Amino acid sequence: MHRILWFDQEVRSNHFPNCTQLAHQFELSTRQANRDIEHMVNSLGAPLQYDAKKRGYRYTDATFALPSTYITEELRRTLAFLSHRYQDYNYGGYDEYQAKLPIMLQISELFRRLSDVNELQSQQIPAYEINVEIIDIANQLSMAIQNNQVLTIQYDGMEGAETYTFHPYKLCYKQYVDYVIGWCEQEEEQKMLRLDRIIRMERAAGISRLNGELPSTFGSSNLPIQPFTAIIEFIDKPSEAWRDYNLMKREDSVVFEIQFFDVSLFMSTRDWARIVKPKWLKEKVKARCEQIMGMLSE
Repeated sequence: MHRILWFDQEVRSNHFPNCTQLAHQFELSTRQANRDIEHMVNSLGAPLQYDAKKRGYRYTDATFALPSTYITEELRRTLAFLSHRYQDYNYGGYDEYQAKLPIMLQISELFRRLSDVNELQSQQIPAYEINVEIIDIANQLSMAIQNNQVLTIQYDGMEGAETYTFHPYKLCYKQYVDYVIGWCEQEEEQKMLRLDRIIRMERAAGISRLNGELPSTFGSSNLPIQPFTAIIEFIDKPSEAWRDYNLMKREDSVVFEIQFFDVSLFMSTRDWARIVKPKWLKEKVKARCEQIMGMLSE
C-alpha cells in the first residue's frame, strides 16, 4: 500500500512518475512496479494516463482519490494464504469441481491482487477457518519457495519429533488440511508435510534442487490429486475423528469407502475395526504394528 501511496503523491505533485522510478524507489523489478500501476487502474479505479512527452503518468481526473482502505501486513499474508486455499479447492465430484473451478480461480486471483471482494455473493463459495500460526508458517514457506531456499524442518511425525532437510516446492490444500510438497533429502523422495505438524523451521545451507531439475509433473496439482481409497469396517459408526474425510457408506451400515491423501495420518486415526481393502494398506499397517511390538520387546 505504501508504494501506491507514494506513486499517487508523485502523480499529484506533477512529477510524472513511471515504472522505472517506482522500481528504483522501492528496489522492485520493473515487472512488479508495472503490476502495481495496473492494480491502481484495474482495482482502485485510478484514471492514470501515460504522457509520452513527460515519460510518466498523470491523472485525467484531478478529483480522483484513493479508496480509504489500508491493508496491513497481517491482512496481506492472510489474503495470500486464502489465495492458494481457493486455488486448490477440489471437493465434490468431478462435475461439481469443474462447475466451481472458474469462480474459485477468480476468487484466488482477487485475493492474490488484494482486491475488494465485498461484492462477491455466492452460495457456492466455501468459508475457511483462519489459523494465525498456519498462515505464518505458510508465509515463511512461500518465501522459501520464491527464493529457492532449503529448510531444516522439525516435524511432529509418527515416531515423534523428526528432522528433515526439505526442499519446498508448492503449497496445497487437500482433504481440509494444508500441506507443503517438496523433496526430502533423508527419504530421497517427494514428500507432503502437514503445516499444522511443523514444529519449527530454519534456513539450511544450499539452494533448492527443485529449481529446474525435476520433471514438470513434480508437485503438480492443476487438477485434483487422485486420492487413495480404502474400504474400512467400523464397530459402530465413524467417530468424530473421521469428520474431515470423504466417507461413503456401503451396503453394510458399518462399512465405509474412505478417500484420503496422507497415509500416515490415516493409519493413526482411531476407532476402525478392520481394513477390507486395499491389500497394500493392510500390509503397511501390519508392518507398523510389528515394528511397534518389536520395540516393546526390546
